[in-house]
Amino acid sequence: MNKILEIDMKNMVAIVQPGLINMDLQRAVEAVGLFYPPDPASQDYSTIGGNVSENAGGMRAAKYGITKDYVMATRAVLPNGDIIKAGKRTIKDVAGYNISGILIASEGTLAVLSEITLRLIPKPKMTKTAMGIFPTVNEAMEAVYKTMASGITPVAMEFLDNLTIRAVEQVHSKGLPVDAGALLVTDVDGNLEDDLDFQLAQIKKVFTENGCCEFRIAKDDKEAADIWFCTS
Repeated sequence: MNKILEIDMKNMVAIVQPGLINMDLQRAVEAVGLFYPPDPASQDYSTIGGNVSENAGGMRAAKYGITKDYVMATRAVLPNGDIIKAGKRTIKDVAGYNISGILIASEGTLAVLSEITLRLIPKPKMTKTAMGIFPTVNEAMEAVYKTMASGITPVAMEFLDNLTIRAVEQVHSKGLPVDAGALLVTDVDGNLEDDLDFQLAQIKKVFTENGCCEFRIAKDDKEAADIWFCTS
């Protein structure tokens, strides 16, 4: 029960079995230019069925939402053995009860999922990563909500306090500033480099206005991966 049954390019949906690993789905749809955003920390080994049953989120939830926002239809087996189908593979499905919505996050207590139809979106062409260094936790927290209120929605934003920074540096030596009160790591994505640069410029402005003493933009994918490694 771990197969991709269909990737519908025209309607941008995927029909999968519940045992499919999240990351395997992401790689398969990205190979054809599509994107499945929910990315729980366990994405390398957690299954889509488990993600639906738990309504899993992930770092990209800030911009793209969580699992429930991508489940369009389900097939499930009830405790008495009956098989039900709920939802449709169309965006507009407003008739009747939202049975699929009830099954999401039910943790397997209502039914056993046997097939899931997921909404996909076009894959953003590029991503950029940045890190803001703050003297205190309070200043970093102010920067988070003011960034969201500014009209810029980062793909993700992760926080590290000084204790975490020093622990990461002690074990992995990633070049983090051990005297910083807090770090904010963020991603932006899009299809135009000018748009990404604009988003980062706006985030830098908000960060600086709220005490950020240094704003670093990753020069390449390796540096971006090293920055995000520190948050995991």
